[in-house]
Amino acid sequence: MAIPVIAPSRLSELSVLTPSWERALRAQNKSPRTIVGYLEGVALLETYLRAKGMPTNVTHLRREHVEAFVVDQVERWRPSTARTRFRSIQQFFRWCIGEGELRASPTANMSPPAIPEEPPAVLTEDQLRRLLKACERPAFLERRDMAIVRLFIDTGMRLAELTGLRVADLDLASGVAVVLGKGRRPRACPYGARTAAALDRYVRLRGGHRSAARPELWLGLAGPTTPSGVRQAISERARASRSHEARRSSSRQGTARPTLSSPGCARILRRPITPGDSRAVWS
Repeated sequence: MAIPVIAPSRLSELSVLTPSWERALRAQNKSPRTIVGYLEGVALLETYLRAKGMPTNVTHLRREHVEAFVVDQVERWRPSTARTRFRSIQQFFRWCIGEGELRASPTANMSPPAIPEEPPAVLTEDQLRRLLKACERPAFLERRDMAIVRLFIDTGMRLAELTGLRVADLDLASGVAVVLGKGRRPRACPYGARTAAALDRYVRLRGGHRSAARPELWLGLAGPTTPSGVRQAISERARASRSHEARRSSSRQGTARPTLSSPGCARILRRPITPGDSRAVWS
């Protein structure tokens, strides 16, 4: 592979250093998601600096340049997003110091954006009961979604942790699922008897799926289920639950009053979907 020739004056440019940082992150065995997040933060910083006519050479960057970028992020995005991007560029400048590109970081003595306390929305017991009821059919997707919902309820695991589960991570006999959490650290998540039964039903039915040989635990119509696929599936069950409740309310009072709202599933749901078709799952 030919090595590109770079002018000495450009050796400390963000665009030149970022690929080297990416290789360093991969060498540290950082998770792909972490790497993407880190690189996105630096790419956004470079885009902002160019648009404002500010320097993109790290040796010329000062605290006021970074502060202006952080203010822009706070004004455009949620505080948590701005904080994540600040942490990304902070890690980049630490790497630059370690590589001898900088003597001091322009983020030195800077504090990340504060995040206001926002308690997450929580489903009521009645909402959970109706959500589970929407997954009671014995078809493949219903069995899968029942297992997913019950696992969320019992363990509180993150969406990425749940979708990252493999068949080998599940110990049905002991009632434990081992997930790969933040920092790629494994964590045991025990679950109850009803969740164990739901998982057992799903795993048995999964054995007849055309993609049963794949290591991923959760399968959909076309293969492994992604995080967006889980959001879509639970959104569909929530809508089905609301429709059922609306029919009940209408028959009792003459007016429909759906009560299960997707914000109550804030950790899982983000967007609506077209209801799934259970055809073509089986080979």
